[in-house]
Amino acid sequence: MPEVVKAPLRAVYHVWARSSRPARRLLARPDPVQLVVCGYPRSGTSLLYNMLSSSLAGMHFTEFEEPARNSLQLAGSWASKFPLDILDVSRFHGRNIFGKRIIVLILIRDPRDILVSRHPLLPGEYFIGYDHSWWPGRIGSGSWAYSAPGIGAIHTAIGRAEECGSVQSIRVRYEALTADPDQTQGEIAARTGLAFSDAFSRFHDHQERHAYRYEGRRAPEDPALALENRAVDMSRAGRWTRPEHRDRLVDQFTRFPELLQIVRSYGYATDDAWFSDLRSGEPVVDGCPPA
Repeated sequence: MPEVVKAPLRAVYHVWARSSRPARRLLARPDPVQLVVCGYPRSGTSLLYNMLSSSLAGMHFTEFEEPARNSLQLAGSWASKFPLDILDVSRFHGRNIFGKRIIVLILIRDPRDILVSRHPLLPGEYFIGYDHSWWPGRIGSGSWAYSAPGIGAIHTAIGRAEECGSVQSIRVRYEALTADPDQTQGEIAARTGLAFSDAFSRFHDHQERHAYRYEGRRAPEDPALALENRAVDMSRAGRWTRPEHRDRLVDQFTRFPELLQIVRSYGYATDDAWFSDLRSGEPVVDGCPPA
């Protein structure tokens, strides 16, 4: 059964930091793996992370939004989930003191659905735009700032991460994950050699193993915004076509036309006709995400 580590990792790291590099390698498990879940916020990173923690044995899982750099410098096989780790992939090699095999699972989702996804802890706010996303302020302050990287910076970082030769990167498309979780699991297993003890589709039956939970101060204002502990379905795919999101999308794509190319680059549209229809109020065409 996966081990969920709840204690701060900095204290654990101190013990290992005092050892020489050869000593660390002797203490490490053979063929350790560093599994990094990252990519776009609101693209299913939490969902995938709980699927992994419910079905991967012999791996430590950090509890919440813990950057991979913390556990990368610890012995053994570790998994972490932090969407903005996508910006840090090129630095993993220099921190990989145990010579781990680094697997980076990059979550992709239709950018139009990402743009209309609400923030679970900020009522009424969209989580992320092309330019920025929301980021918590000083711990305990309860403040937030619209200052973290947005879709544009993350899109660029994904391209760089996939060119990084020191890691194995695998794209995981949100729509495919929710349409057929077990097929996605099989593809990950085939490409990585990871051995799973249970099916992704049954992850909600093993909530005691889940590494990521919206509880306590992390509980969303609207419980419907947190689906990490429920059976998967495709109800959230294509929500951008709803009339209530029209103004949001027209604003974002008008101010940041680079978004049009991003949508096409991921294969979610063949051209920009859908946006012309959206602006004119016509029914959207070519709006279905690819299989």
